[in-house]
Amino acid sequence: MSSQSGKPANPRSGTKTARVELHSLTGGKIRDITEFVSYVQIFSSLDSPFMEATVVVSDQDKIMADSMINGDVAVSFKAYAGNGKHIEGKFHINDIATFTQNNRKTNALHLKCVGMEHIHNASQKVQEFKYWYNPTAISDIISEVAKKYLGISLKALASSSPAVNINIPRMHPMQAITMLAQRAQGTSRNVYAFFQKFLESKPAYFFEEISTLMAKGPKWLLVHNEASYGKEADNIDETYLAGQAGSKILNMTSHSFFDSHNMIKQGYASRSYWKMDFVFKTYQRIDDVNQHEVIGEKQMPSVVSIANAKADPHFNRTMYEPFNGESEYFVDPKLEENYVTSKPVASALSNKRLTVSTYGCPEIGPGDTVGVISPASTPNNRSGDFDKDFTKVYLVYAVEHYFGGGTNKMFETKLQLASDGQR
Repeated sequence: MSSQSGKPANPRSGTKTARVELHSLTGGKIRDITEFVSYVQIFSSLDSPFMEATVVVSDQDKIMADSMINGDVAVSFKAYAGNGKHIEGKFHINDIATFTQNNRKTNALHLKCVGMEHIHNASQKVQEFKYWYNPTAISDIISEVAKKYLGISLKALASSSPAVNINIPRMHPMQAITMLAQRAQGTSRNVYAFFQKFLESKPAYFFEEISTLMAKGPKWLLVHNEASYGKEADNIDETYLAGQAGSKILNMTSHSFFDSHNMIKQGYASRSYWKMDFVFKTYQRIDDVNQHEVIGEKQMPSVVSIANAKADPHFNRTMYEPFNGESEYFVDPKLEENYVTSKPVASALSNKRLTVSTYGCPEIGPGDTVGVISPASTPNNRSGDFDKDFTKVYLVYAVEHYFGGGTNKMFETKLQLASDGQR
């Protein structure tokens, strides 16, 4: 995997040239547009159920003028990373933006693409009342809704319990799945997500409990070198090119490593849950001041202590839940157990973020965990000390794969990493 000079080949370059084609939604290839493509970005996140793709194309061959691109067309691609792994997929062209280039002689096209299943999500409404009479685990209901209304077979389905009575009153499929995910309960922190990522090079859908994924060991090691070249840097490149689970960090930034004010408002310090029984006309208040972290130590203990010292009767964040307290008719779902354990984890993850760029890593997707090694920021770090703020295990919150078109083999991956702990 090394060049004749003894140095590793360029890890930024894919092993093969990417291919990008126009396909009909229900049929096959319309045209190969690879030579006109500037670049392609593929984005997936725990926040979004559908992958998104942006394809930038030069329209110098009248692709748009010849009506080859419209609402019934998809983009199909296959791209290779430097470690020999690849990604491929077919995405519906949902929108197009244009701007002029070459002194107004041609147009450049931004093809904005989404996973094909978004069409069913926009066109379908879920109305199911059978679960009201036949209590079913929420994870199983989500699996059935995804299959029946979106045509999706989940590659992973996190379990939930107990079986519940529930109606779904005419909601779009993803609205229904989001509502169900908020009510799902498991054995961990009850932070559930429905998302799409690449599995063995192809897009796949997952329903996972995020804190369970966070507790797993790192799938990949990202190394932030003090130098971008030299023997130490070359060793990391050789590891990557040999197909091992590690790569060099090309760029690392943190636009907001924490936001204490926002975290407190979101319920990180404390939270209350008020259950209002509309049958017996009673209420119950459940307070919680625990942090329920998964990765590392609790964040900002002094800030949390100060915030809770003057908490009002409702604490910093309150959720109200009307429910039927007649146990012979309705089993209490105990949603307070979801709220008090998931809220601090979710609020911490939304604030402690790190963005890193590395070589193409098709193997990494949202929900994976990665380790980051970063040297201490000192003038002469000869002792090999690590920066404790950055060197730790992170949850991959979002992924952007970026590869070139035409003859440009460039393939890089940008990762948005999150943590709910201090160390």
